[in-house]
Amino acid sequence: NNLFVFSMTLLGLVYVLVFQVDRSIRNGYTVSISPLYEYSVLIFIWAYYFSGGRRARVVLLVCLASLFILQDAYYGGRVSSIQLLYVLALTVFKKKLSIKRILVATFFGIVASSAVGAYRTGVKGGSLSFANLVSNLSDNYFTFDTPQASYYTSLTHIAAGNAASSPERLQSFVEFIREILLGSSAGVEPLTTYVSQHYMINTGGGLYFSHYYFWYGYLGVLLGALLVAITLDLLCSQKGVLAQLCLVAVVATSPRWYLYGPVSLWRPLLIMTLIGCTLYAYRAITASSSQISTERRTVKNMFHMDQIGYLRRPRPQLVLAGIVKEVDPIRTSVTLAFDEVQLPPNIE
Repeated sequence: NNLFVFSMTLLGLVYVLVFQVDRSIRNGYTVSISPLYEYSVLIFIWAYYFSGGRRARVVLLVCLASLFILQDAYYGGRVSSIQLLYVLALTVFKKKLSIKRILVATFFGIVASSAVGAYRTGVKGGSLSFANLVSNLSDNYFTFDTPQASYYTSLTHIAAGNAASSPERLQSFVEFIREILLGSSAGVEPLTTYVSQHYMINTGGGLYFSHYYFWYGYLGVLLGALLVAITLDLLCSQKGVLAQLCLVAVVATSPRWYLYGPVSLWRPLLIMTLIGCTLYAYRAITASSSQISTERRTVKNMFHMDQIGYLRRPRPQLVLAGIVKEVDPIRTSVTLAFDEVQLPPNIE
């Protein structure tokens, strides 16, 4: 419940919404987003946390998320919108979730995603109408192209993994670790790009497990599954705020990391952890400084800096008088030697 930090996160989201999208029309996928736009879902999670659940702030956050979703849909995007819907469901509307509502939302979500895919195709082909949308949905059996493209990209990962040498696999895994720590802007060559340039052309993405298969074969697939299971188990078993926020991030980004690769899982988790640890450290430092300052003021107000100290309690009226033996200004502690004190009969 921090109005200042909430306001800053809100302003940051407005900046991302307006300036971090390339709105030029392209062939095929019609929207190009920056890494900051991609990770804006994490900003939404922290913004909700700092809102303190205040109604006005939550309403502002929902309205801003709606603008993100509408813009994403207008330019043919879907994954970013699904992530935001997951965040809203797990935070703002978590008390209204039920199995029935989840099933209904899933059905309409599939239809809506398919409609956006058909809309994207219509923009590419230059002809867009309601009839074309319905025809496209019917021809594709209400499926959309992103999972299909991810599936076929995964096949290139598997085939390349069978042909690649051990040094190639190791180097690719090192690049994967570098991308988690430094991001794609650090000159890292992702696995999908490497496979497309050196083995078989693909359209990007790739299912989560196929990356681990390229690196370590079937053992890598098992390792990737165990890492996800252990991570979810650890986050679910913890009751701390940071663990809960990280769990929301893992679930919310699942459409991206399942279809695009493990970097989309581990890097957001790393960012959430770093932000949380930084905030905890800042709070601990400021709380410690505030406590020391408060204790020094309390000692100064409670005790005369001469030989007699007085400690008064308002109810019941009780006065303790003692001799100040030692005052430590560093530890803000006072040692008193009390003489015999007569307590009123009504004080236990």
